[in-house]
Amino acid sequence: MTLVELLVAVLIIQIVTAVALPSYITAALASRLAAANTDARTILESVEGAYIKNGSLSYIGIAINSADVLSNLSGSLPANPCMTNVVNTVADWDTTGTTATKFHIKAKTTTNCSSLTATTFTIGS
Repeated sequence: MTLVELLVAVLIIQIVTAVALPSYITAALASRLAAANTDARTILESVEGAYIKNGSLSYIGIAINSADVLSNLSGSLPANPCMTNVVNTVADWDTTGTTATKFHIKAKTTTNCSSLTATTFTIGS
C-alpha cells in the first residue's frame, strides 16, 4: 500500500465519521430521553395507584418515594438516564405544579439529554 492509498483510506474514514457521529449522538440523546419519559410515566401510574389505594383526597401528600408508591416500582425509583450522576433519587424527578387535584411529573435533564425537553405527565382533573 502506498502513502497515497493510505491517505485516501484515512480521508474516507474521517468523512464517514463526520457524517455518522452527529446522527449517533442525536439518537443516543433521544433514547435517554425516551427512557426517562417512560420512567416518569411509570412513576405517575404508581402515584395514581397509591392515591386510589389510600382513598386520598389530594395528591399533595403523596411523595414519589413513599412506601405505597415504591411498592409498585419494585421497591425503588427508576434511575433517570438524563441525569449526569444516575443514582435514582427523588431529586432526579420534577413534581413542580402538583396540586390537590393534579399530579405532575417530568424527568429533570442535564447534559446527558442535552437541550431536549422532557415531557410533563399529569393525572387528575
